[in-house]
Amino acid sequence: MAEESAAFPIPMKQLNFGLSGKLTHRIVFAERPDCIFVLRVRHLAQSALSGDELP
Repeated sequence: MAEESAAFPIPMKQLNFGLSGKLTHRIVFAERPDCIFVLRVRHLAQSALSGDELP
């Protein structure tokens, strides 16, 4: 679960990724039965999402 998930009405998950084995970014996404919504791609150094950053 993404750290922001408790602050929003939908459950959000995250996937950390990077190149050459070093994690540098995370994908924040929400799952639905028929699709996945990518909400944001953020650098790991950035702070947590706020409400005005989501559509």
